[in-house]
Amino acid sequence: MKDVIIDYLGALKLKVSHGYVEKQLLSHPDYPSILSVSDVMEQLGLSVQVGRTQKEQLPKIPYPYLLHTKAHPSGFLLINNEQVLSKHLEKLKTGEGVILKAENKEGFSNPNHEEAFQKETLKKWSKYIALLSAGTLLLLSVLSTLGLESSVFLLTALAGLALGYVLIAKDLGVKYAAVESFCGAGTANHCDKVLTSEYSKLFGTITFSDVVLTYFITQTIIAGCIIPFSGLSAAWWSVLGGLAALSIPVILFSLYYQWAKIQAWCRLCLLVVGVLTLQVGFFSYTFLNGVFTPVNPGMVVLGATLFLFAGIGSAVIWVKELIKSEEEAIQAEAISNRVNMILKSSSNICWSKER
Repeated sequence: MKDVIIDYLGALKLKVSHGYVEKQLLSHPDYPSILSVSDVMEQLGLSVQVGRTQKEQLPKIPYPYLLHTKAHPSGFLLINNEQVLSKHLEKLKTGEGVILKAENKEGFSNPNHEEAFQKETLKKWSKYIALLSAGTLLLLSVLSTLGLESSVFLLTALAGLALGYVLIAKDLGVKYAAVESFCGAGTANHCDKVLTSEYSKLFGTITFSDVVLTYFITQTIIAGCIIPFSGLSAAWWSVLGGLAALSIPVILFSLYYQWAKIQAWCRLCLLVVGVLTLQVGFFSYTFLNGVFTPVNPGMVVLGATLFLFAGIGSAVIWVKELIKSEEEAIQAEAISNRVNMILKSSSNICWSKER
């Protein structure tokens, strides 16, 4: 439910602190309910109206608004245009006409939210600047050292790394509007259906996203940091070519299971498959045309690759679980606050009755 509420506040053109709003919702003693949503929005400084209307009158209400309904798992539907309403209108029952509409005249007037929003913004932009700076420095140093073919491969590795980051973000529940729109949420091209299926996990814990991010980080380090400064470049290129060859069964496996078993296409997964296919084509061309000559990489290079992959994979899983633990701690704190508020309210009622 909290995601729908945050999306609604975003539709009102408000600058929202996701963490603060989520914590306030989870802390409310009546969560999840329309009362909890109304109270939190009023606490943020918005003017909120809750009312019942007939199903036939819904198209006449100005967008956007929240519709309280059992037709959606979260209990709420964000109605922000005519297309969304017409898509769900037939599923609504006659009595489901309770709507919540907030007015945004001057924005939020809650100082605690403003402080939380500034912290989230600083954290987000610090991350973006750090990633952009590191990527630019890496790219400049590599492009000045490598030839055209090597630079092309590095760009494919960086594209795969970006896809790996987006996949990990989806695992952690982080939503980007452009990604959600590209995935086609609510349609047959739903990425979540594929990414949460049993076929997307190894040993029940390691996800497709973990492997993708680990694989392309490993490629980026080898192509961008090791090969330009190593006297064993032919051996390292042979390792990368061997990994590309091993990815062919993975490509076929992914396409088969999306088509035959899951019966849904994950567009992000297809992009990953596309990058892997480009790399297979790259090495086929360069090896056949003598740009790179395959050699026996030797045990040292093979061992270094294995340890590099294992180390990066362990770090990815560790950081991911650390973020999950932090999120669970925030939710546990919010739930604890909700329970305390309920107990306090109950004790006040009992004390009043005794008097």
